[in-house]
Amino acid sequence: MAIIPVMDRLDQHLKPSLKVLYCTPIIAAMKLAKNKMNRYYSLMDDSLAYRIAMVLHPGFKLEYFQQQNWESNWIEEAENLTQDEYTRTYENQVKPFEDMVEMQQSSQVCTLCVDATLTAD
Repeated sequence: MAIIPVMDRLDQHLKPSLKVLYCTPIIAAMKLAKNKMNRYYSLMDDSLAYRIAMVLHPGFKLEYFQQQNWESNWIEEAENLTQDEYTRTYENQVKPFEDMVEMQQSSQVCTLCVDATLTAD
């Protein structure tokens, strides 16, 4: 999952610096490398799963993109994609806690649990 931070760091190093004079072949190679990086960035942008994974990643979440000054539209879209995917795929599958408590109270205790309780005493 640490691909984007690595790509960001490489991207920073592929910008010819005004402080350092590079020869023409090095500048050309840096431009080609930057073009290749941009191609992979765009492929990741097309992957909804990757964007959602970055939002859900405990070490990154949306903070990483905000700290790196990514475009606010991209951040909002990633957040919306994550919320939409949760709603579409998982929201109706999760039983509210109150329903679970009612199910436990209304069901009978299995014999294994009763036996385990009796032998523990």
